[in-house]
Amino acid sequence: MLDVTDPISEATSIDLKNQFQRLVSSIPVNGAIDVFALTAEEGKLERTFHGCNPGSGALANEWTSNPKLVQQRWEKGFQKPLDNIAGKLGSGASGEFSPIMAGIQRINLEAFQPLPAGISKTLYIASDMVEHTTDFSSYRDGVSITKFEASPAREKFRTSLDGVQVKILAFQRPGQKFKMEDLATFWKSWVEKNNGDFAGFTRLEGLQ
Repeated sequence: MLDVTDPISEATSIDLKNQFQRLVSSIPVNGAIDVFALTAEEGKLERTFHGCNPGSGALANEWTSNPKLVQQRWEKGFQKPLDNIAGKLGSGASGEFSPIMAGIQRINLEAFQPLPAGISKTLYIASDMVEHTTDFSSYRDGVSITKFEASPAREKFRTSLDGVQVKILAFQRPGQKFKMEDLATFWKSWVEKNNGDFAGFTRLEGLQ
């Protein structure tokens, strides 16, 4: 999930593109990837890509398939669309709200829960991770999990992340009033309270 509710700096954008390319290259053959863009509207995401990795021509068996056709299919349907997305990272426009929890909930319901049990599922979130909605806002409430638990957002955005690994790629705003370590602790607690597997919090380089 890419948070495009605010633009990011050039350095952060480059780091994010590198992280994205590494993620794409790690998708196994027949593995699927969905790319969602977060918007300022609660629960409304833009699915910018959906596809499975068919494998490149380099992996094709020349005796049982046509490596050239396999390569063309891989480039047209998988690699090139993802390269286009990578080229546009960092070009978001400022939004009034940043409903990150609602975005995670929607992805879980639409992309993860319909999958058969036992399939590996990982959610990568590229965002400043500053939740900002009318129900809970880190600008107003800070990154206190206690305040969050007492807010309407707790029940509104709860979602069962059983079997889902969550990895955060965070970009930092200048003048941010709370430490990145505290932000990481907040989201680790939220993911685990929703039965997810918190797989790490990486701060990207640069400032927004």
